[in-house]
Amino acid sequence: MKKCIYSFLLLLLLASTLLSQEFGKNKIQYKNFNWKHIKTPHFTIYYYQGEEELVRFTAQVAEDSYYQLKEDLNHNFKRRMPLIIYNSHNDFEQTNVTTELIEESVGGFTELFKNRVVLPFEGSYEQFRHVINHELVHAFQFDILFGSNFGSIMQAELLMSIPLWVFEGLAEFESLNWDSDSEGYLRDAVINNQLLPIQTLNYTAGYSSYKQGQSIYQFISETYGRKKIGELLHTIKQKKDFEKALKMTLGLSTEQLNREWTKSLKKKYWPLIDKKDELEVIARKLTDHRKAQNAYNVSPSISPDGTKVAFISNKAQYFELLIMSTLDGKILKKVARATKSSTFESLHILRPGISWSSDGSAIAFSAKAGKDDVIYIMAVEHAAILTTLRPECDAVYSPHFSPDGNSVVFAGVKDGMSDIYIISVETKETKQLTADVYDDRDPVFSPEGDHIVFSSDRENESDSIWHYGNYALFLMNSNGENVEQISERESYIGTPTFSHDGRKVIFVSDREGVNNLYVLEIDSLNMYRITDVFGNISSPTLSQNDQKLAFAGYEQGGWDIYVIRDPFEYPMEEPSERVDHHTRYTVVKMDYELENEEKAGLKFSTDWAGGYLVFSNAYGFQSLMSVAISDILGNNRIFFAFDLYSRNLLDSNFQIVYWYLPKRWDLGAALYQEKNYYLIFPIDPNEDIEFREETLRGISLLLRLPIDKYHRFDIGADAFSIQLYSEWLDEHLNIIKETHEPYYLLVPTVSWIRDTALWGYTGPVNGERWKFSFVKSIPQVAKNSYDYAFVYGDLRNYFRIVQDYSFATRLYGFSSWGKDALYFPLGGGENIRGYDYYSFYGRKAGFVNFELRYPFIDRFKVRFPLPLDIQGIRGVTFCDIGGVTDEIKQFRTAVKSDGGVKLEDLKVGFGTGIRMNLGIAILKYDIAWHTNLESVSRMHMHFSLGSEF
Repeated sequence: MKKCIYSFLLLLLLASTLLSQEFGKNKIQYKNFNWKHIKTPHFTIYYYQGEEELVRFTAQVAEDSYYQLKEDLNHNFKRRMPLIIYNSHNDFEQTNVTTELIEESVGGFTELFKNRVVLPFEGSYEQFRHVINHELVHAFQFDILFGSNFGSIMQAELLMSIPLWVFEGLAEFESLNWDSDSEGYLRDAVINNQLLPIQTLNYTAGYSSYKQGQSIYQFISETYGRKKIGELLHTIKQKKDFEKALKMTLGLSTEQLNREWTKSLKKKYWPLIDKKDELEVIARKLTDHRKAQNAYNVSPSISPDGTKVAFISNKAQYFELLIMSTLDGKILKKVARATKSSTFESLHILRPGISWSSDGSAIAFSAKAGKDDVIYIMAVEHAAILTTLRPECDAVYSPHFSPDGNSVVFAGVKDGMSDIYIISVETKETKQLTADVYDDRDPVFSPEGDHIVFSSDRENESDSIWHYGNYALFLMNSNGENVEQISERESYIGTPTFSHDGRKVIFVSDREGVNNLYVLEIDSLNMYRITDVFGNISSPTLSQNDQKLAFAGYEQGGWDIYVIRDPFEYPMEEPSERVDHHTRYTVVKMDYELENEEKAGLKFSTDWAGGYLVFSNAYGFQSLMSVAISDILGNNRIFFAFDLYSRNLLDSNFQIVYWYLPKRWDLGAALYQEKNYYLIFPIDPNEDIEFREETLRGISLLLRLPIDKYHRFDIGADAFSIQLYSEWLDEHLNIIKETHEPYYLLVPTVSWIRDTALWGYTGPVNGERWKFSFVKSIPQVAKNSYDYAFVYGDLRNYFRIVQDYSFATRLYGFSSWGKDALYFPLGGGENIRGYDYYSFYGRKAGFVNFELRYPFIDRFKVRFPLPLDIQGIRGVTFCDIGGVTDEIKQFRTAVKSDGGVKLEDLKVGFGTGIRMNLGIAILKYDIAWHTNLESVSRMHMHFSLGSEF
């Protein structure tokens, strides 16, 4: 009996309401946000200190977008929509609107149930306009398809199966119409036969859903009329089926639409084959993304002597800053790896920049480090950080060394403005060189250090209109004076690099449809085109003697590093007329007045609510209900769950959880009750039948203290009572004896957690997750209590073998002591597979799991008896080894037998299984056997829900 109670207590403690998140990286609130809001006719815009210019821009763009979408999609909102804006991506990553971690690649999101739109400003007002428009399209889509009440949302999600491209493609089309990134992507996909058929795109996520979806909508608009787009969306709502809606709206099946769309693209792009340059013909390729099975080799910076290139790559899944030889492409050194430590949380992959010192001994680059963006100056030879520069900016991009190495110029974002700054390497003092609302970016020193060239959308003359998104190159003195425009304006122009004599600048421009390399003669202001490729080019960089030019080029679905020798001797041509993609644009007034400014109050509303029916052979049918509510900013969250199989709430299982999240530390509290009933039939016929009722009531507190994104301490306490009521019944079910045993416990817990894991479709695929915990009961709280303590360690490591293949290991150890020491249950799907659940118990336990994880079935689809379409079913092959004991000295690993050696206390299981991501949960199914090295057991099957360990 004691073993049963002790194991029950252990399982309770390990699955505490507040400690259920065993691992997980930390979302840290570094800043105290003083939230305010204004109201426009259709939006409530939430903002904080330093965002006055930003909210003025947001209000005008959001209202303009609303009226455009109202016309295109034939829909009105019935209530104001909340827009929540952040000054930088670093601030945006701290939002509590979602509890999920926000990675660098996320440019904004629209939350389904409350239709909240959450947006970061990243320096460019044109990009910010694009993101506002993009996310508002999602808000319209959600409102049209799912409605605004919880029942209709849950029902619609279950009934509809809508491809991702339908959502993301429309958001890109409505917010951009067309642009140079889309043009380069589609050209490359068509020319290199990498265009996905719509039938395949229907089951595809990632960048292709955005850009190919955008192209499909452009085709529908140009061929059938823009009104058909809104009709399609409303018909999907009506028919609850994309295929039927497409047929009714356009008269086409998916196959027919794909044929017509593909034909139009081939007609447009195939004639370019003889007119455009192939990257590998005009330059030497140093990396190969197809061979490495990655997508990004970007931001090259060539060393002064031209023998090495520093660049950023994700060929190891993590983004890394690497140095390679320009002679043979061999990797010489790994300088930094992002997302593994707080030193390099991210390398700004969307706006990277690396600069060499003039003597080639050091490089400068920006990175996110905890709450700040910093500039690291790192010694190349030893990959050691020499200096860390911390400008007081919300974001830092594109650092560039001065010729003497004494200072670094960079683009900094602060209070909704992107300006040029210079910082001293020795004194670390920062000086602001430009100060306005325009997007100033990509600054570089001239070879003499007396001038700076940068890209900007600044106007030559100011008026009441906010001009943005129309870029040119500008030249100014290194002290910020005498700013003058030196190039024509384009929708994009940037990443300039000087020739050694300072008289020419090579840069990237989308003047002729996609990003190509151009050269500008500063004295004459004459401009010439160097390349004319299918895809896009970025980040040109010259060696000190101008003999080598390195750049990043996009071809065959990925980015690689290329080198051109003697670029100024390369045949150059006069550029053609500027290509206008007719991108969406909003006229914004500088003098727009903000009205109805108020401090944001604590307004709660329901996040989601749901009820469902479950059946078990122990309890029969149970009706379960759960409700989650939060304030508009997500800083205060309440979760309430209960079952309804009893008319009396006090006889039901329930839990109420509250989280307070706006500070650097997180505080949680929970109140819960759990009742269990057992009817125990004795093995001995002389014993009586026992009816047992267990009631657990308690409260929990948890304080989470993050050290950085990857490490934290959890300090918690559970105070609870266990009421054990038993009745013994005779063969006629008459009560012959009753007992009531109350127990009271106070159990503090301290844990240390590390998590650097990268996730795949069903679980972690790279990195590590560690947890060490100490738990000690305090028996003095009551007469009937328990005196025990235990520690456990859980170390999980994941090794990527090649793409989609990984090897996972888990090492777990447990030890308990005290008068009422707890027993650890071993066996079953959570530790040693191949045995029945809880086959063995011991006060000391340990086990190790080895798993090879690999792709198994790409797609599984059936129509009868139930429609089912599951993608990415993965397989595992595993071996589990472990054991339990009360005393280590008594543990016998194996004994001799007639056949040789037979395992005694050491348990070994092995087998195979599959993992299926069902959307709402991950199903794990394993078949396993155990062995003692002499024989193999019968097959055991293990089912469970949840991610892989």
